Amino acid sequence: MSAPETTLVTCPIFQTFEDTHLELYPGSFRMKRPFTGEAPEPPTRLGTEIQGFSKKSRIRLRFVADNCTAKIKTQFCMTYGDVWPINGRSLKADLNRFRTAVKKHYPLLEDLWIAEFQTRGCPHFHFFSNISLTPQNHATLTRIWHKIAGYGQDKHLRVHGHESNFIEWSMTNGNYLCKYLDKEHQKAIPEGFHNFGRWWGHSRNLVPKPTTVDLQAISEKFDRFNCDEYGVITDDRDAEKQLIRTLGRFHEKRLGKYRKRSFIRKTNRSFTVLGGRKIYDQLIEFWSKEDEHDFTGNDFSRPDNRPLPPKSKRAETSKIQGDCGSGVDSVPF
Repeated sequence: MSAPETTLVTCPIFQTFEDTHLELYPGSFRMKRPFTGEAPEPPTRLGTEIQGFSKKSRIRLRFVADNCTAKIKTQFCMTYGDVWPINGRSLKADLNRFRTAVKKHYPLLEDLWIAEFQTRGCPHFHFFSNISLTPQNHATLTRIWHKIAGYGQDKHLRVHGHESNFIEWSMTNGNYLCKYLDKEHQKAIPEGFHNFGRWWGHSRNLVPKPTTVDLQAISEKFDRFNCDEYGVITDDRDAEKQLIRTLGRFHEKRLGKYRKRSFIRKTNRSFTVLGGRKIYDQLIEFWSKEDEHDFTGNDFSRPDNRPLPPKSKRAETSKIQGDCGSGVDSVPF
């Protein structure tokens, strides 16, 4: 008697943690907040197939591209001649054999691949990697792919051996990569092609592990609340609030013509900002220089060494004093 079909998981899988913290990637900024609310139901994918390049898949691809800029050096295109597989399992088997063979020649290989369909219905791959742009490397990649997918056709060998098929590539912007590859007619699965599977993938360590920063430590270091001798607020910096506001402004600028108020400003959930690492570093540098200047050039000590009041009390004080509590609200970007 065979076992009944079940999903891979029977309960939701999600991380639980107590404190809000920051994850800093080479290009992206992520704020992780404790999960609240009801646990999500696990998805049921029995008997389903991937139908197209989804919005969430695009977002994940942008995240990977945004954080592998220092590793990707070249792009190699791989296609078929007059014969190609019409089943996703066979197609991905060819890709796996290619990547395995390349890995033997380049043990430190790190790569990102993306699949598309040509107008004639033939699948092809964009292979981004850290392999240097040299004639020898081009010949090696061409020989490996031709052995797998060439079926002895001379035209297939000439196409992949052309100098324009192996080019230098700088992964400077994940949005540009998706725009370069996001052509709807090339993301439509042709009729008769089955079990296509994933549109893209990458090597395990292409995106490095993030640097984790405790948000409470940021607040303790950069929060600032000062009054003059009459008790009037002269400086009020809420580091967490200003960080979120600045990232929200940056996100709104990236929305371009679709600009609207960023959800980052009002959400209480975790969020990721592509390209936000640079903004975070600039803000930290700005605060550090400002504090150093104030320490050396001005006396911001609180009268009578009074302790820093809680944020709720500071908000009430700022509300009462109106504009006097606006404090430092501008950054150099």
